[in-house]
Amino acid sequence: MSYTLPGTTIECAPSGAETLLGSIFLTGGLVLSQVCQLTGLDQYMVQNWVRRGFCPPPVAKKYTQNQFCRIALINLLKDSLRIDRVATLIDAASESIGECELYLAFLRFTEAAEAAPSQQDDALYRLAGDAARKGCGKTVPALVVFYLAAQSAKLRFRAGLRLADVLS
Repeated sequence: MSYTLPGTTIECAPSGAETLLGSIFLTGGLVLSQVCQLTGLDQYMVQNWVRRGFCPPPVAKKYTQNQFCRIALINLLKDSLRIDRVATLIDAASESIGECELYLAFLRFTEAAEAAPSQQDDALYRLAGDAARKGCGKTVPALVVFYLAAQSAKLRFRAGLRLADVLS
């Protein structure tokens, strides 16, 4: 079964994400067209997010690994939360660990949460704490919000498909 990294078009097991992302950024960064290819976003949307301050601008026309992970998180959550809220949440959660580590923690957390027998809040917070490994006090609750928002978007999509079946 193939797995696509959340917020991207990259097929990779969560356990291989850190190595893969590291290798993608060996050249020092990605240009806008590469970011768009790896996220499925159009250039206008990424440029708009930069212009509105949701993502820092590229340096010498190159996006860093942290910027890419931030864009992937925004892309993942844009259908279930307001983008300005997502950006603020990422800022608070990544304060001590950076966007890339936050994204990797989200991948670890998602993998553990989907395999867990319980989706109750206390279980999710425990799994998020294990996945975060380090970070400020807002990292763990932010991971839970990311996960619940991503699940909400999946459910909304599925509901839309079922609605189309009913109405056709």
